[in-house]
Amino acid sequence: MAGDIVPFSIDGAQLTAVAATYYTATNKRSRIDACALTNTTAGAITVTMYIVPSGGAAAASNTVLSAKSIAAGATYIPPGVIGQWIESGG
Repeated sequence: MAGDIVPFSIDGAQLTAVAATYYTATNKRSRIDACALTNTTAGAITVTMYIVPSGGAAAASNTVLSAKSIAAGATYIPPGVIGQWIESGG
């Protein structure tokens, strides 16, 4: 039925040192219901997350998590990301 919400998972990925695309909503809107960032390294890491509209680029205007330090071995659940929508193509 049109408009139904269909849950799915995105495979985990190792974060990169520069902004990169980890998911694109193709032909649908997607809502983020869960997100965990786990640092498996021996030192602290800094994470910035963006939700970028179709045709856009990572920028201050679409930042949802800015320069969050995550300690070695720690997991962080970014509350500002949960419930966000990714529009089709974004």
